Amino acid sequence: MSEASPRFRSGDRPARGGFTLIEILVAVGVFVLLGAMLVGILSGAMRLWDSGEVRRDTYERAQVVFEQVTRDLANVYADPDPALPQKQTSVGAAGLPPEAYLAEADPALAFHSQPEESGSSWLACTVVEGQALGGVYFRIDPADDTGTLLRGVWEPNTPSAKLVRVEGTKEIPLRPAVPEALITSPRELASALKRSKFLEGTSSKLAAGILHFGLRFWTPTTTTWEASVRPRRNPRPGESCGSETRWDSSTRFDRQFYAFDTRARDSDPVTAMVPSLVRLEIVVEPESRRRRGTKIPDDLDTAQKEIRVDSTRDFPEPPNWFKIDDEWFHYTSRTSTSFTVDQRGARGSAPQRHKANARVRYGETFVTVVQIPCAKAR
Repeated sequence: MSEASPRFRSGDRPARGGFTLIEILVAVGVFVLLGAMLVGILSGAMRLWDSGEVRRDTYERAQVVFEQVTRDLANVYADPDPALPQKQTSVGAAGLPPEAYLAEADPALAFHSQPEESGSSWLACTVVEGQALGGVYFRIDPADDTGTLLRGVWEPNTPSAKLVRVEGTKEIPLRPAVPEALITSPRELASALKRSKFLEGTSSKLAAGILHFGLRFWTPTTTTWEASVRPRRNPRPGESCGSETRWDSSTRFDRQFYAFDTRARDSDPVTAMVPSLVRLEIVVEPESRRRRGTKIPDDLDTAQKEIRVDSTRDFPEPPNWFKIDDEWFHYTSRTSTSFTVDQRGARGSAPQRHKANARVRYGETFVTVVQIPCAKAR
């Protein structure tokens, strides 16, 4: 019987049972590369998600403002003939009894708006909802630098503007619970909107982060919304005529108003009371910018056009706007730490001095034009 053959012959190498160091390093490198790519994809997806959420929040706040302002302007009430006797009104959805009636509204309190130093406007008007006659106003809270837009209520406290209900032969006035809400004249209305007690007692928060609430009004002579075109009282044929930035339904108290004339009420009362179109422009600050932001490292005077900041990251591409304190700037170019500005005091604001470390803010701009039905109907 022959001897068993040896398992290995002389010179043979044993079979391989693992990976070499080079193979392991290559595999690790591939996994690291794939991991880095996956992290990059996930990071990009998260940034896209965050950006979408910020944009959604910004658009939702703008929509809240537009819907509320549009709803109130649709209910603006202006009576061209306050001498008429009281009118019986139909029952609406307000739930008031059929015997309730609405008296004539005082034309002097029908519709008022004024721009402020920051370029934002306040708006106050008399409205009817169902059978309820009262006033509403909008303005940015001057005591809150985050840009809180307020919507408040007031009552035109005049003998010719009241809502009553009838019990037998007795008239019972319906009055607000807040005495500060009673307004008797346009001047008192403008003054009340500057008082913190009036604002606190009559308003509620409509939206946050509203950097600008700008209004323009279409007059009988207006031909364009362009802000660079001035309004004119008596334009020549073919001459461009801009819109108004103010409105005074009394036509007696605001000398800057295009229809300022003590005789306007007699000659054309409807036109003087309510504009046919209102252009609303709002700027909504993204929530992420409200939590973090950039600042100016140095003091600014009223003439500087090169504005140094900590960082211009996330700011919109030029041309665009930013805001410091109550002043708007229009910039045409930027670097990583500065803006080149071609307009100080933009959007109706005024050039100001600014202290170092003041915040630089920007937002998304939204514009809508609202038609006032009562002006259209008349």
